[in-house]
Amino acid sequence: MREEIYHGIPCRIYDGSIPFRITMAGVTYPTPDYQVNCRHSRVNRLEYALAGRGVVHAGDVTFHPGASDMWLLKEGQDHRYASDPQNPWEKIWVNFSGPLAEDWIRGLKLKQVHFFPSCDLYSPLRHIVDLVACRSVEATEEACFCLARLLWKLQEHVGGEFTEEQQRVHRLISYIDSHIGEGVTLPQLSEYAGLSVSQTIRIFRKHAGQSPYQYILDSKMTVARRLLTETALSVSDIAQHLGYSDEYNFSRAFRKKNGCTPAAFRRR
Repeated sequence: MREEIYHGIPCRIYDGSIPFRITMAGVTYPTPDYQVNCRHSRVNRLEYALAGRGVVHAGDVTFHPGASDMWLLKEGQDHRYASDPQNPWEKIWVNFSGPLAEDWIRGLKLKQVHFFPSCDLYSPLRHIVDLVACRSVEATEEACFCLARLLWKLQEHVGGEFTEEQQRVHRLISYIDSHIGEGVTLPQLSEYAGLSVSQTIRIFRKHAGQSPYQYILDSKMTVARRLLTETALSVSDIAQHLGYSDEYNFSRAFRKKNGCTPAAFRRR
């Protein structure tokens, strides 16, 4: 069996009080005799098939994922899965655990759902695997937050119903993502949500796993890294695009979050 395996670096989020950990992530390449038998799994495992077919037994449920399908194997369950010998899987995956992971899976009504056919979520899962491969605390923390957002998208995929609080947080996240370069403030978010500032912070932390400020900063850094690696925009232009007052403040925030200057990151 040929795999790329990356081990997550332990980190704590949600004000450091509730752990959420990505234990491993990786890529499994086509192998005709690939099979796994796991009793009482210690982790949740989210997988996406790039190619091939196979069979998965999750507790009492059996399904046959193929290309573009995603599946979620839950902590505490028995799992058995194997590639089709004639058309083996190529897949990417991430393992995660912790009380906050359990809260998210239960709160998003994913506890009884295992299989997500024709699920167009390869890009965010690939991004998570790439972050874990960076082997830094900062990248692993960002991967955790990206995974939380991916679980939200899975809930949308199965058409589950959000609670009123979850709907508010979902609208807040969409608002931030759509206005990331406009200097979004906490009073603006609370007004948009129709809540007080303290209520906005509380429900955002509860359902997104971090404060609104941290989410905005993480989102800006994600966009910044993408623009530095995928475009020829100057550091000054990127700073302006993300709503920073000048290149110096952007560079200082970037270095604090990523451990190097934007220019040094671009040279990697």
